[in-house]
Amino acid sequence: MVEKPTSGAQRDADPAAGEPAAPGWREWRPSVVQGFLTWLAAMITYALVTLVAWLPPAGDPPDPGAVYAQWNKWDVAWYTIISDLGYTWDERSPAFFPLYPMLVRLVNPVVPGLSFPAALTVSSAAGLAVMILMHRLTTVHFGEELARRAIFYVIAWPTAFLLVNAYNESLLIALALGALYLMHRGRWGWAAVVVAFAGSARASGILLVAPFLWEYLRQHGYSWRSPGRSLRGVRPDLLWILLTPTGLVVYMAYLWHAFGDPLIFRTAQDAWWRHPRPPWTGMMLGADLLTEHWPSVEPNAVRNIINMLTVVLALTLMLAATVGPWRLRGDGIYLVVASAAMFALPLCTPMENGYSPLDSLWRYVLEAPVVFMMLARLGRGFFFDRAFIMVALAMQGVMIVVFLHEQFVG
Repeated sequence: MVEKPTSGAQRDADPAAGEPAAPGWREWRPSVVQGFLTWLAAMITYALVTLVAWLPPAGDPPDPGAVYAQWNKWDVAWYTIISDLGYTWDERSPAFFPLYPMLVRLVNPVVPGLSFPAALTVSSAAGLAVMILMHRLTTVHFGEELARRAIFYVIAWPTAFLLVNAYNESLLIALALGALYLMHRGRWGWAAVVVAFAGSARASGILLVAPFLWEYLRQHGYSWRSPGRSLRGVRPDLLWILLTPTGLVVYMAYLWHAFGDPLIFRTAQDAWWRHPRPPWTGMMLGADLLTEHWPSVEPNAVRNIINMLTVVLALTLMLAATVGPWRLRGDGIYLVVASAAMFALPLCTPMENGYSPLDSLWRYVLEAPVVFMMLARLGRGFFFDRAFIMVALAMQGVMIVVFLHEQFVG
């Protein structure tokens, strides 16, 4: 079922009640069912791949009771330690925003084991929410057939397994998708609250204020051709936008109290060689490294190439969603604004470590929903659909094994 795109007071109105009518179970059922089945298939696949991941180095199978511990690597340790000990144990820890470890700490008492299984529980639940909300949001704009393809493309993406690992990725994306759906529905107060939570999950979450403002103005008849006149449609409910930075502001207040520096979350990134730069800096550094070491092939060079290709693919699809024959209707442009804003932040903070400036970009592209919606549109062609699925799933399987064997993926 496709919701008819409307704007302003006309959207989803219930003539009898005079208020916007919330979609019921009939509208949400396909998203819940398809999202759950896709998520369940992924969880089973990840479990099977984890069980056989010990094969490449040849050895005895791991203790089945400790198999899941193979996922406890890299950023996972930061989140679980923050959940257990707070932030003051290490001045680098403020780089990791508080909402995810707070949820892990909340769930920990009801999940057997230590904070790691609790973190897996939070991430897996958020991953399920990503599937459901991505399906619903895509259905609104493109219909159910494309929505089914879009969520499968998301979960097939080579780094999508991090949506269920103890990272904050799935939490941030679920909040972003929820906020975007609420913006479409014109629920500005709730959208602002969700954006505030997203801003406490990761710094890029606060950038959802850009699609909030864009979509609000569009639904209230704003026109760039006559900005003064069209601003008459603005209502007091725009003031909800003042709530959007609340999560970030509260976190900064805590950091000021704990460390004496409300911006330490930014300076802590220096430990990972990340500094604010123009968005093209990472691509230039990557190109320089490739030409410097050409034609040698090494893991860092391969990671550089993959991440550079990811940037080109993402930007190309965002551009195609904005101009040309594939451009979205006016009611979908806010999806491009959201995707571009959230993807821009990691582009503007490359890793100046001398060997992999764009590391993790192929993880961060998961935060750009319009990329997967556009891929799903391309997937109407049989060859593209089969080729994408085969390549993406094969690469994800390899990346899971690589990750489980102590190599950095994203």
